[in-house]
Amino acid sequence: MDLLREIEALIRAAKDAPIMDLAVEKAGWRITISRQPGGAVPVAPPVLRDAPPILENWVAEKIIVSSGYGVFHASATPDDPAYAALGQTIAEGQQVGIVEAMKVFSAIFSPFAGQIVEILVTSGADVEAGQPLFRLA
Repeated sequence: MDLLREIEALIRAAKDAPIMDLAVEKAGWRITISRQPGGAVPVAPPVLRDAPPILENWVAEKIIVSSGYGVFHASATPDDPAYAALGQTIAEGQQVGIVEAMKVFSAIFSPFAGQIVEILVTSGADVEAGQPLFRLA
């Protein structure tokens, strides 16, 4: 049963970590977790009560990452204010930007509440799936 709890913790942690694939071998088992760049669905941060120690560093910082490849937009139009600004306190699930790919716009939502302490991309920059966009405190 401990192995099952560890697998569940890996899945929860991998969901919000800036990684696309994770493989772990333990007790004769090989577990591979893969995810595809997806839509902008707000998700809860992982709960690490029973997580193996190796996962703690992955979620120690609150980093908002891009959900896909495309062009990052800080606001809906160039004349609108940015969804999120340096020093702003944001709520979990709050929209912080948009990624545009082939005229398809995907909203980026924060999986965390916190204060924006660093903006890691500029509006109009090309971004990749899983690329860090904001760092929260």
